[in-house]
Amino acid sequence: MSGSCGKKLKILCVDDNKDFPAFLQHRLAHDGFEWVWVQEQGAILAEVQAGAYDAILIDYHLKGSEDGIDLLRRLLQEGDNVPPVIMVAHEATVQVAVTSIRLGATDFVYRDDGANFADFLSKTLHNAINKSSLMDAMARSERRFKALVESSNDWIWAVDAEGVYTYSSPMVEQMLGYSPAEMMGKTPFDLMPHDEAQRVRANFQVLVEQRRPIEKLVNRNRHKNGHLVVLESCGVPIFDEEGHFAGYQGVDRDITDRVILEEQNEKIRARLERAQQLAHLGSWDWDYATNLLTCSDEVYRIFERPLQPQAMPAEQFLEVVHVKDRALVHEALQRAFADPNDIYDIEYRIRRPAGDVRVVRAKGDVVRDAAGKALRMVGTVQDITEIKQAEWALEEARDAWKRTFNAITEPILIVDTHYKIVRCNRAMAKVLGISQQKIQGMPCYEALHGVKEPFEACPHGQLLSQSCPNSKVLLEARLGGNYEVSVYPIHAVSGELTGSIHIAHDLTERKKAEEKERYASFQAGVAEMSVSILHNIGNVIMGIMSRSDMIGDSSKELKALAGLFGRVGESIQNKRAQGKGEGDILNGVLSIFDELSSRLAKMSNLDFTDNAEKIRTGIQHISEIIKIHQDASHYMLLTHFDLRDLLNDAVLIQADKLEKFHIELTLECEDGLENIYLPRSQLLQLVINLIKNSQEAIGQRLSTDPAAGWIHIVARRDEGGGLMLQVQDNGCGIAPEQVAHVFRFGYTTKNRGTGFGLHSAASFVQSMQGKLEVESAGIGQGCLFRLHLPLTGEDVKHADQ
Repeated sequence: MSGSCGKKLKILCVDDNKDFPAFLQHRLAHDGFEWVWVQEQGAILAEVQAGAYDAILIDYHLKGSEDGIDLLRRLLQEGDNVPPVIMVAHEATVQVAVTSIRLGATDFVYRDDGANFADFLSKTLHNAINKSSLMDAMARSERRFKALVESSNDWIWAVDAEGVYTYSSPMVEQMLGYSPAEMMGKTPFDLMPHDEAQRVRANFQVLVEQRRPIEKLVNRNRHKNGHLVVLESCGVPIFDEEGHFAGYQGVDRDITDRVILEEQNEKIRARLERAQQLAHLGSWDWDYATNLLTCSDEVYRIFERPLQPQAMPAEQFLEVVHVKDRALVHEALQRAFADPNDIYDIEYRIRRPAGDVRVVRAKGDVVRDAAGKALRMVGTVQDITEIKQAEWALEEARDAWKRTFNAITEPILIVDTHYKIVRCNRAMAKVLGISQQKIQGMPCYEALHGVKEPFEACPHGQLLSQSCPNSKVLLEARLGGNYEVSVYPIHAVSGELTGSIHIAHDLTERKKAEEKERYASFQAGVAEMSVSILHNIGNVIMGIMSRSDMIGDSSKELKALAGLFGRVGESIQNKRAQGKGEGDILNGVLSIFDELSSRLAKMSNLDFTDNAEKIRTGIQHISEIIKIHQDASHYMLLTHFDLRDLLNDAVLIQADKLEKFHIELTLECEDGLENIYLPRSQLLQLVINLIKNSQEAIGQRLSTDPAAGWIHIVARRDEGGGLMLQVQDNGCGIAPEQVAHVFRFGYTTKNRGTGFGLHSAASFVQSMQGKLEVESAGIGQGCLFRLHLPLTGEDVKHADQ
């Protein structure tokens, strides 16, 4: 016998008797041993370290400072990599053998001189050497296993039949934060949340009862610092020497990141699925070699087919394609597979099991190998039925809009922000004498006005600068007459101005209607002016008639005086007949003449001169009234005048009526109004009308209330520098519900009123861009009229022009 590969086994023999090694070398020469004899005990350790021996034989009965037991102890304590040691003794006891084995000897041999000793020793050496080799291999294997366990990214563990940890690799500390020592005595369920522990414990019990392996059991554990760790457990049941179940050995792998990623992917997949549902968009993958089609859930929903987890033959879906579109789809697919430059993008109809027809759009890309061979096609299919229906409805609405646009009889243009005509209707093309196709794209100023650039009054230009609608009346030869062009802005959804729409209204018929209306207004104006003339002249004539009556009364008195002159002669004759002297007669006559002179002077001053002056003023006012209405037919005549004089004239004209009703009139006129610039005649007539209105209101009140009447006139500048004129009275007043109507033509609250005076006043104030207000606390509470007029006169002239 020899070592592996025919190598001799080197044996060190430690014996102080050289006969024994010689015996062994002689008897075991053919058993593959090489013998080395050492007698000096002190040199043994050095020899062992240097000699690379396969085994050592030590004589138990060594003489000297150490016996065999002492040498064995020292050798094992101080030596490194000591080979198997066999203790040999010829007078040994059991105690010696036990002591040798306990100290570390591989075996113990009892030496005798029998014929079988050499063979027994040879077998013992071989067994010891083989055992040592196996132990070395096991130690190396254990070291490798330990290194593997300690360097593994997985946690290796063992639990007993009750699930209590009996072993834990160091990786547990990295995974869960616990040291291997802390894991001893714990169960896997101690590390899990309550609900998770109940779930895993129930699964574990089933595996234990059936003695089945643990296969990829996912479980959630609480790290020592509190956060969750997801593990995947695998294990196999272990049994003792008698075959009884002893627990599990296994590994746990940290799959937290994978689970988080899977959960995120699941959320993404769910969102994608939801997005596909919302967009009616499904995805598909067609394997060209196997002709199998794999589809997302939304594809099944679009086609109304039951969900299938496995791929299916493509023909099953192609059968859903509308029979009239199948050839179209088939040709498109064949082109896409045959031509790398072709793109599969097609719209077609499908008929679902319920019989309804839907429109879908399919798109796909062909995946090819390096040689260009088609392997598969991946793509999408989208239900676009609602989109197509909207497109059809939009197209129908567009056609209807075009028909309506062209049916409108008024010419219409749509122009962009660059003055380019985008569209025109048939009426505009007819007016311009240009076809609709030709006019599109032309500048609007060129097509409509025949100019090379926009003109200043262009309505479109004004809209672009102001972004608001506007209208212009244009006399344009190209349009064939007068047109009012109304321009309205067009905005995009974003609010941006994109152009305008121009509507041209033919004013021909409207002009005719306006002429008729203007003539009717003229006739009404003539009538209104006639009423005004009669009203105002009537007021003056009433004053003249009153003065005429006074003159008539004075004429009667003058007649009486003439009769008195006639009686003077009779009185003289009577005086003479009575014998009166001429002196007495002359004194009597002189006293009579003095009385006559006094009465005639009074009549001349009061009855004739004053009344004649008032009649003259009244006649002059009649002339002014006529002149006012003559001027009113043309324009307002603005003049400079003293307002105080105008107010006194108005009071003078109404003085007789004021005296008749014993009305007290007070006048306050602020300084600085001596040279105002306004239409004097119209303003005089307005003041007369207001005084007359107050006088009539007081006269009406006097029929029920004898309290004295009064009128108070105030004239001053207002806060804006204009004229404020206020006329207040204590007349019959106006009911609150009637206030809003007092300026209406023909409306009056007085018993004998005409309803024209206040209307005429309001019309004049409005033409002057002024304001006329009325206030009254009610019936019997009097009234106040307040007038505001601008004093520059420029606005009045501009408005009249």
